[in-house]
Amino acid sequence: MLLGLLLCASAGHAQPSAAQKETARGLMAEGRELRERGDLNGALTRFSAADSLMGVPTTGFEVASTQAQLGRLVEAHETLRHLLAVAPSPDDPEPFNEARSKARSLDQQLSARIGGLRFSVSGVGEDETLEVTVDGELVPKVLLSLPWRVNPGAHVIVARAGARQVKREVVVAEGQSGRPNPLPCPKHLRPSPGLARARGWMRRPSLPGAACRRLPMWAAALA
Repeated sequence: MLLGLLLCASAGHAQPSAAQKETARGLMAEGRELRERGDLNGALTRFSAADSLMGVPTTGFEVASTQAQLGRLVEAHETLRHLLAVAPSPDDPEPFNEARSKARSLDQQLSARIGGLRFSVSGVGEDETLEVTVDGELVPKVLLSLPWRVNPGAHVIVARAGARQVKREVVVAEGQSGRPNPLPCPKHLRPSPGLARARGWMRRPSLPGAACRRLPMWAAALA
């Protein structure tokens, strides 16, 4: 009876078929069992599949909670945003309200745990187009001076301008904070405590009568 309440569709949404409900029940049960055994990736696969069928607060919260346990804080925050964006209905069962309450609490926790990156790149010529990627994802140019939110852990930053490229790895801790303070780029730099920095450059091939130009890059981890 309780499981049926957990998986019923809220008012205003298309009612799932009996087959979809039964499938979702099985997926949720499998997901909880896998989570108890420590297989969070397997549990997330089941919870995500159940949520794709039902799209209710109880399934959505299990997805977000498991994503957070896996360290995918940005993805969990996005899942919660979608969950909380749906207005509650007076006819919603109590498990839905409980799931929303837990979702709001988790959302606040994640806001404090998600870190980020800010970049400062110099030495780019007027005729060159600067591109910065984080883990292969292009950072829009308008956001290069603003926080780029990322999950805790190691991230690969690549800056490209013309034929030159800089590639560095930065490790971001949970809730890591720091104020970017670009400095001249020496050959060796010791990061300040609590602040992950990446600096480096690559030279263009030497051309007759032309000096090599550098592409310094600086990245700081911040909350």
